[in-house]
Amino acid sequence: MKSISFKRLIAFAWVMSFSFFSFAQNSSGNLDPVIVRGIETSAQLSDFLNSKSVIERIDIEKMQVGDLYDLLQGQAGLDMARSGGVGSQISIYSRGSSSSQTLILIDGIPFGGQDATGSASPLQNIPIQLIEKIAITRGNASAQYGPGAMGGVIEITTRTGSNGVPMPYSEISYGSQNTRSLLVGYGGKVNDTQFNFSINQNNSNGIGTISATKFPNYPSFNLFGNPVVNGVNPSNNPYSNQGLSLSLRQNMDALTYVDFKFLKSNLASSFDNYYDSPEFNLKNKTGSEFTKISVVRQINEEWISNLNYSRSQTNLSTLKNNLPDGMYGSTDTRHNTLKWTNDLSVNKNSDLNFGYERKISNLKAAHDSVAYDIFFNPSFVPFELDKKINNQRIYSGVNYRYEKLSSQFSLSQNRETGFTNKTNYFYGLGYQLTGEFKTFANQSTAVLYPTVGQLYDSSYGGAIDLKPENSLSREFGIQYKDRLNFFRVVAFKVNYDNLIGSTSQFVDDLFWGDPLTGGQGVKKYGNEQKAHNSGVEIEWKRDSGRFQSGISITHQNPVNDSGNVKVLSKSRNFGSANLVYSLDGKNKLNAKIFGIGDRYTPNMHPTNFDPVKVAGYALLKFGWQHQIDNTWSTSLTLDNALNKQYYQVYGYNNAPRSIFANLRYIPK
Repeated sequence: MKSISFKRLIAFAWVMSFSFFSFAQNSSGNLDPVIVRGIETSAQLSDFLNSKSVIERIDIEKMQVGDLYDLLQGQAGLDMARSGGVGSQISIYSRGSSSSQTLILIDGIPFGGQDATGSASPLQNIPIQLIEKIAITRGNASAQYGPGAMGGVIEITTRTGSNGVPMPYSEISYGSQNTRSLLVGYGGKVNDTQFNFSINQNNSNGIGTISATKFPNYPSFNLFGNPVVNGVNPSNNPYSNQGLSLSLRQNMDALTYVDFKFLKSNLASSFDNYYDSPEFNLKNKTGSEFTKISVVRQINEEWISNLNYSRSQTNLSTLKNNLPDGMYGSTDTRHNTLKWTNDLSVNKNSDLNFGYERKISNLKAAHDSVAYDIFFNPSFVPFELDKKINNQRIYSGVNYRYEKLSSQFSLSQNRETGFTNKTNYFYGLGYQLTGEFKTFANQSTAVLYPTVGQLYDSSYGGAIDLKPENSLSREFGIQYKDRLNFFRVVAFKVNYDNLIGSTSQFVDDLFWGDPLTGGQGVKKYGNEQKAHNSGVEIEWKRDSGRFQSGISITHQNPVNDSGNVKVLSKSRNFGSANLVYSLDGKNKLNAKIFGIGDRYTPNMHPTNFDPVKVAGYALLKFGWQHQIDNTWSTSLTLDNALNKQYYQVYGYNNAPRSIFANLRYIPK
């Protein structure tokens, strides 16, 4: 398979943009969407002084997607990977950061599952049907959002009730791999109460996760010296996902309201492990639950205050032949957050925000490990972990506008158990060159503290002397906006310091440490890694009536500064282009192409663990939408139209050409 070149991607985008500009009619889309800036304050996308994108519900419905990976792929700055088909683990590498360095918020609630090797948010567990909007912030955002936002922030907003009379809505889909989905909801407003309730169910036979061609079965020996055959289970890897969402807003009086959010999702996804017997059926079970209650009060005409408490919980466990497996183990991560936020409007040119946040993160983990006696006889050793970390921060910010000049300054001081205080800042300047052209620049710092597992799980390399990871980011951009177009180019550079990785030293624990003293030879974590990335992001959207189009292109150069270690899972070039054409008042045609260049990914080979370079690829997707009447609509989507065989992670299969049908009922 030939690698897609950056020049070809640029050429394709140029041809599409030239053809789109030739069709100019009345604008009907939302080129410059509104993003919530504070409690009750908001700003348009073009007003922000850092790189942001917005995906709205109408964008989600344009073309049917299976999960958040399908929805986010092609977004500027977001390099992504998925270890298999829909339901498999999703990793996001924002501007060259690691998959654990992007903060995920669900209705403002921190979402993260921790293990010994780091933390990641199982995005595959969030049902796409329950999402109303996604706001993406690229680059350091710790000053605004707190620790963990080193690579950026993905803010997911679930569906809320409308201001109209309560009405039901529903959606049903069916497609290839026996994929079925169902959504049923009810929402609206009664007197001073606005609410929404929805449930969903997704199922699929899935695909075979690991390629038997790339990784054939191989003979080996188990822990007790008996011969075994390891390799790929030949059956498909199905998945099942259920979700429930509840939103409630109650106006107490003219100045106060109470807001309640609840989301629960369970995912069961089958997978393969190349180092296990093909006879084993392996399944990951992930449960996520989010709860938030807020009290919002208008203190006076200039001051709005929000006090909220939120809780998120993520459970991860693995079943082998439908029985819990101790070697894979289980984790239970809980985040309890108390947050007080204030927005003040000083005058028409400036506004302030300040607040306090306290988050307690608790990790409970359990897994089995192996020990050997002097005769090399193995035995299983259970390991359990129950630790908490307390993080607090105070923060403030100011936005100021004077004629053509705009500025933003944010400052945050972070305090975490066992670490010295860390202060992060964001400073941005913008200047309106003309009525259409605007330029902006910013500089920011970020921090990410070690996870509980990285600190305390010696069986995986935990080291209590780890230091926080840090980064420094700079970006410069220019944007153009008129009635038909929104165009933006951003050049960025980011440096990562004190990155956590495995070292050559053994852990201090006598049981897990140095083999010469009877240990198991586990290498400890340390802060020995540095990395940097620089690049350019290009985004363009156009709405000319019957045609709506968009292009996103990213060129970057991620580099590991420590030795000759290859950069894994991150491509230098990727992007997408999409087109929506309205045939008439009831029918629309959609097309999207996504391309990514070659990159190195991990290798599962039992004797050769060297990273493997996988070829780039381009995927083509088509869709058709038909509005039956004011309440009913239907759509057809053709995924991977050219039936490409490609790998996001070496040896992990992806779905072939697939077709999906959708029927939607949404009363107006």
